[in-house]
Amino acid sequence: VYETMKVFDVVKNPREKIRKADERVQDEVFALRLDKMIETTESPVDDAKIAPPPLKDVELTSISENMAKPTVFSDRKEWQPRQEILEIHNKIAADELAVIPRRLTPKIERVPNAPDYVASVDMRKMGKSGQGAKMGLSGFGRPTGSNMDHRSIESAYSSADSQLKVGKPKDGRSFFEESLTEITAVKPIEKYLSAVASVYAPMIDFRYGYFKIEIRSAGSDVLPVLPKDILFVQDSSSSITEQRLYFCRDGWRQCLGMLGADDRFNIISFSDKSVRCFPDWQKNTKSSVEKARGFISNLKSDGNTDIYASMQDVMNIKRDPSRPVLAFVVTDGIANTGLTKSSNIIGEFSKRNKGAVSVFMMGTTKSANTYLLDLMGYSNKGGVMEMSGGRWGIPEAMQAGMTGISRPVMAEVKFRFATGSATEVYPLLASNLYLDRPMILYGRYHKKGSRGILFQAVGDAKDSRCDMVFDIPLGKNAPKGDKSIRTEWAKQKIYHLIGAYTRNPNQKTLKQIKTTAKMYKVDIPYEGKF
Repeated sequence: VYETMKVFDVVKNPREKIRKADERVQDEVFALRLDKMIETTESPVDDAKIAPPPLKDVELTSISENMAKPTVFSDRKEWQPRQEILEIHNKIAADELAVIPRRLTPKIERVPNAPDYVASVDMRKMGKSGQGAKMGLSGFGRPTGSNMDHRSIESAYSSADSQLKVGKPKDGRSFFEESLTEITAVKPIEKYLSAVASVYAPMIDFRYGYFKIEIRSAGSDVLPVLPKDILFVQDSSSSITEQRLYFCRDGWRQCLGMLGADDRFNIISFSDKSVRCFPDWQKNTKSSVEKARGFISNLKSDGNTDIYASMQDVMNIKRDPSRPVLAFVVTDGIANTGLTKSSNIIGEFSKRNKGAVSVFMMGTTKSANTYLLDLMGYSNKGGVMEMSGGRWGIPEAMQAGMTGISRPVMAEVKFRFATGSATEVYPLLASNLYLDRPMILYGRYHKKGSRGILFQAVGDAKDSRCDMVFDIPLGKNAPKGDKSIRTEWAKQKIYHLIGAYTRNPNQKTLKQIKTTAKMYKVDIPYEGKF
């Protein structure tokens, strides 16, 4: 049982009275002590040390200026460009540690009023990982100078210019106040060359369209001819009979007379071993040509045929990177000693050559090994010289072949296509560009979303690095071609795959060859020989 608690009175805590009393005592003690300290001080405290003197208006001048109301900037009537370059000058981390491949840029003097952005990485390679895949133009292996020039970028993004609204000039070109020579060393050559394009978009093929481009000289204004190094290679084994060798000797004499004034040359004869006319390159002089004629006259049909050994000797001659190197090879293509399997000869030589020497092959008889001749030329930036009319037609065929390759005007040609176009073009390894020999490309593109095909050809001319920009319209405005373009593209791809198979035999490549042939209903050339 709990009793009820009753409250009779409420009083303040007595301790509070005690605390306040203590505070009053302390304050009184402190006051007494302070008075005593003042009295015992020798001199009274200066009033200036207790309160600072008032500030004058003059002393507030600087403060008032800083706190002044900011003035209004005048309205800008047009866009004012500025130049910004984001660049790393000192390499610290190893290349192996970079997630995105670095891009090395040359140190060049910049000019005023130039909007620029130079990335520290190669933006073209970023597309492979998915990021930035719609930016820039894609690379083609290692362009020996593979930086995109201003002309290509401006063309690739011409549609983007039309979307700029703030301060946009009438034509959009005054954004770029640098001249082409101030931005890039690449020289445009459209006026020297003409490119004829034709497009075929079949109804039976819902996914792909096809195109052909033929590049030729544009007319009287021509690129200067490059001085070249050329090897004349003659098969003088027993399979080349004396009757045929006689006409070959006649053909080589004519070819000597077609050398350029600045060309260098050499002659190699081979059977089971190779023999050079000169230890190294010879200039085109009267005495060197006379000695070469004597060497040609002494060629004899004798011995077995070791084609691979002779082609190795072609690679052993020193190469000047500033001069295109050509090998004009006349043979029946039938190897009976050394490395004899055609695929092995093609594959091993091509792997070692890597496009350094452009190889042009010519057979001496209708029964020549066309598989070896075709693939040696196709896989090594060259081709096959046509021969007709039996052995009597050999000199004429050699002369016609020499005419086609005697005047190179652009070497180390590379093609770059706009990223996202999914364009597949053959041959992948482009030949040199010759004044008297057209360069022909076959390509395939995705129909969906394709309004045009933009690409650039870059190469080394005599005095500078040159380029040519192509813009092929698609759809209703496309130049019309026929179904042969589609068929020829498939053949070109199969040739490329056969060449790849000779260099690296595997079932995957073999399956691609068969799938392409079946899809496009074309025969596999040289089936069973590779």
